[in-house]
Amino acid sequence: MNERKGWKRIRLNEIGDISMGQSPKSKYYNIKGIGLPFFQGCTEFGEIYPIIKKYCSKPIKIAKKMTF
Repeated sequence: MNERKGWKRIRLNEIGDISMGQSPKSKYYNIKGIGLPFFQGCTEFGEIYPIIKKYCSKPIKIAKKMTF
């Protein structure tokens, strides 16, 4: 990944808490946009923003918004 001008590279745990998730049952996955975006692995994470491929209508864990 290229460094961006004015950006600082830091470890993710320096700005948030890391908690492993649990996958919901596959019957709750969809590509119709129903529910929340469901990020399953590293393939969904781009250089800056995640790429939404699936949604989940019944998530088990939901990330909380961090404020700085």
